[in-house]
Amino acid sequence: MFEMDESLFPGFEVRRADDRQQLLVAPPEELLGEVMVFRSGASNPAEFNGYAAAGEPVGVVIGLLSGPMRERLRQHVDSEGGMVFVDSGVYSSGEAKQVDFGDVMSRYRQLVASVRTPAALMLVMPDKPGEFATTLDLLRAHRAQIAALHRTGAQLIVPLQRGADSIVSGYDAVREAVGLGDAFILGLPCKRHSFDLAEIRQLMRERQPARVHLLGVGADRKKLFALASAVSMPSPATVLTADSCRIRAMVGEAAPVTVATRAIRARAQRELGDIRPLLNRLWCDPAELMRAAQCFGQEFGYGDDETEIIGNLMIPGAYSLDELEWFVEWLAPGATPEERAAIARYWYERGVVFEEMHDLADELQRQFAHARQCAIEVVSTIEKSGARLSRSRTPMPMAA
Repeated sequence: MFEMDESLFPGFEVRRADDRQQLLVAPPEELLGEVMVFRSGASNPAEFNGYAAAGEPVGVVIGLLSGPMRERLRQHVDSEGGMVFVDSGVYSSGEAKQVDFGDVMSRYRQLVASVRTPAALMLVMPDKPGEFATTLDLLRAHRAQIAALHRTGAQLIVPLQRGADSIVSGYDAVREAVGLGDAFILGLPCKRHSFDLAEIRQLMRERQPARVHLLGVGADRKKLFALASAVSMPSPATVLTADSCRIRAMVGEAAPVTVATRAIRARAQRELGDIRPLLNRLWCDPAELMRAAQCFGQEFGYGDDETEIIGNLMIPGAYSLDELEWFVEWLAPGATPEERAAIARYWYERGVVFEEMHDLADELQRQFAHARQCAIEVVSTIEKSGARLSRSRTPMPMAA
């Protein structure tokens, strides 16, 4: 009869049946309970707050953070004890795209400097999906900035791309290019250009990195379980994290976010009464709105990015009631204080819908349609009602 040495598989269960010994990789819930899965791509306050309210680890894209969103992230890290996954934006739209990594690294430095606990930030370092040699060049070119970020205590995810002679030699080359020894988190792409499970098992057997992050693994638990098994079986001590963007999967004509958003707005309309006659008092064109946003940024300290300021108008709760009343007064100077307060409350609850402002350019509507779809209550409700991955172990910062 075949004999299996159970000591070779610490933390895993061996089951016997019919005089045979069959290795069970691990009970799925037990194994997945060790994986912290960040809900990535939540780069505006509505999405971010929804996930935070649902108790989910949250992730953002560095280039999409507005001023208010950066402040909300800082609050989440310093006051709420949260961890945040911060992506470079290479795959932020679902497709690989060109990214200015000089700008990305500069934004990383500013973000790290804004929080008291940089170790709560997991930052994805420069890479080019599917191109190993280019990724290696990017890591070498930004080696000094990577080292500076490491010294702050921030946790750095270094992606490994396909293209080397083997996954092991690729890992060795990336490790040398970064120059941090073992003090980084190995990022394994899990969408396009992903490695085979056999390759991952080989790397884990031969190198056993301390930390591995599965990049963009998605919401498929079977896929996550297979990848987690490939990492953890050969290297049980490796701490595993992952990120999954569910926002795009939940939006669309019949998708949960869209349906729930409409229901919430209908309820808000009933509670607030018929606001349309007041909204019809508003009028603006793009130039007027841009000028209002410029003055608003100076008045309230939101900076000089008018497009960013206008985009945040679409997000419920992004600005205070007093700030929204300021906008109403600018756009409808003849409104009474009661009318201004009613419109501000309406916007605060549901966000600004620009087609309610006559003659505003359609382009503004297209730019901010995504933000309008996502409300705090929507994402929070969906995440609370669905299956959630337990998180029994919080990743610890890398040793220096």
